[in-house]
Amino acid sequence: MHRTPAGPYARRFRGFRGFHEFRAFGAFGRFRGFRQRLADDTGSTIPLILGFFLIALLFVGGTVALSDAVTRQRELQSTCDGAAIAAANSASRASLHDSGAPSGAIPLDDADNAIEAYLQRDPALSAVRASGSVSQDGTRVVLTCTQRGKIAFGALIGKPDGIQQSATSAARSPLTP
Repeated sequence: MHRTPAGPYARRFRGFRGFHEFRAFGAFGRFRGFRQRLADDTGSTIPLILGFFLIALLFVGGTVALSDAVTRQRELQSTCDGAAIAAANSASRASLHDSGAPSGAIPLDDADNAIEAYLQRDPALSAVRASGSVSQDGTRVVLTCTQRGKIAFGALIGKPDGIQQSATSAARSPLTP
């Protein structure tokens, strides 16, 4: 006859009562702590906080890049407006009538020289390229300015070489009727 052992371990040897009893000792006993740690969610807030921090950092970087691009666009528009006004003001009464152009027409040579002089006043404007034309009636100067400039966190938005910006401005000569 088979005898069951007596003592505190007698219950374990009566037979297999299920996985939980088997897990307490034997082959799976050493994985008990690992499985409990997998089921437990303590410490899972650290990766969540890091993830949200990275997302917030991307938003801040994108906002700074966007504001820098908008500021540079405004500066370019201001430069283009100033150069167009300088070109329109470059016409003198004598040059209007001596050039053989219709009365009130702005000579293109004077406008080009005024644009170059305006852009050379400030060394920071060396990257600005301007191309101008005089309207068909000869009373307005239309100027297109372009520049390629680096922006803060440009690599973050996929533009490490900078962005190409352009602005158009028109000005009428004060001497035209």
